[in-house]
Amino acid sequence: MNTALQQNYLKWANAAIQHCRWTFVIGTNNKQDDIIRTGGWSAESVNKLRQQSTATAQPTDQAFVETLASEAEAARCGNCGEQAAVAFEYMRQKFSARPLDFMILNPSRAAIHSMASGVCDGDHAFVVVGRTGGNDANLQTWDVEAVVCDPWAGLVCPAFEYGGKGPCGAAWHPTKSLYRVA
Repeated sequence: MNTALQQNYLKWANAAIQHCRWTFVIGTNNKQDDIIRTGGWSAESVNKLRQQSTATAQPTDQAFVETLASEAEAARCGNCGEQAAVAFEYMRQKFSARPLDFMILNPSRAAIHSMASGVCDGDHAFVVVGRTGGNDANLQTWDVEAVVCDPWAGLVCPAFEYGGKGPCGAAWHPTKSLYRVA
């Protein structure tokens, strides 16, 4: 069931995915195809971005997301956290998308620390547009109109479908909205 509101959310999320494709031309350090395609340059670039990043030193979650997005856009590379931050800021600024959540998967396993350090411990970041209620950790409680935008996975879908399609498949872990614009 796609309402007119959900159609807007899907349109905004697809535009954000396209923006990320244009932005992240160097790639990631955790996708083998990017590393091979760039001869290792993508891994070196993401590692350098994270070493020089000031995002984790920001005093608020809002400043963290804004700084992460700005630095990643300038560097033209990044993993899920950087890509989600760019998608979040793109939808927030271009479409005034509300409500908008910068979500982290597996927050109990220090996802933010992992994004900063490059340690892969099963964490993930993505964006949700249109979630007006429900429990962060249970996507089945989210609004039926809510849409997931996952630029790292290249995926846009209604939120209720994400548990089976996202990078963790059915192995959904606790989720937290790190930063929300209502």
